[in-house]
This record gives sequence, C-alpha cells and structure tokens, in this order.
Amino acid sequence: MKLEILQHKYIIFGLVNTIFGYIFPNFLYYYFISHIEMYMILLVSNIVTFTFSYFNFKLFVYKTKSNYLIEYTKSIFNNLFGIAISIILMYILVDYAKIEFWKSQILITAPLIIINYYMNTYFVFKTIKDKKLIL
Repeated sequence: MKLEILQHKYIIFGLVNTIFGYIFPNFLYYYFISHIEMYMILLVSNIVTFTFSYFNFKLFVYKTKSNYLIEYTKSIFNNLFGIAISIILMYILVDYAKIEFWKSQILITAPLIIINYYMNTYFVFKTIKDKKLIL
C-alpha cells in the first residue's frame, strides 16, 4: 500500500478511534466514578478502546492477512505503553495540576496518536518495507 494512501486512511480511522477513545472513557468516568476508582476506569476504557482501534486498523487501514492472534498480541504490547503513558499523565494532570478529567484526556491525545501511528505501521502491521520514518 502506498504510504500516502495509508496515511490518509490512518487519519480517517484514527479520527474515528480517537473520538471513540475520548467519548468512551468519559462515559465510564461520569457514570461510574462514584463506584469505581479512576485508574480502574482508565484501564477498562483503554482495553476496550485499543481493541476497537486494532480491528479498525486491521480491517480498514492496513488490511493485512497476518494471523490475528500475533498481530493482536503485538497490538497489546504497543498499547500497554500507551496505557502506561495515559495513566501517568492523567495522574499528573488530574491529581497534581487539578485539570478536569475531560480536559486532561484532550491534552494527552496528540502524543498518543503519533506514537501509535509509528508503532502500528512499523511494528504491529509491518506494511511499510522502507523503514524511513515519515509523518
């Protein structure tokens, strides 16, 4: 797949994933915060949202024929890093900087999108043979 087409599809489905990834955690937070700790909400929401993202990217962007289990396992490792960054940044922004949960989610979105683009393209789905990093 040409890099330009891949990037356009990645942007479109990345937007869908980002919107879902923003709405879903906020939904969980506002409906369950009185019953569940924020960090558990973040963990659950991250698992659901990166699974949603994996299938969108596999089926509609990269269209790979590789083994689902192998790619999904790679995706899990890729997203564990994202989850760790998300939890650390949310801890700092919400607990120390006293920024509202929903605003904090917006602030951490861009760095996570960039990291995931490179990890998905060059590690999870390995669709680009030329290893030049292009944004």
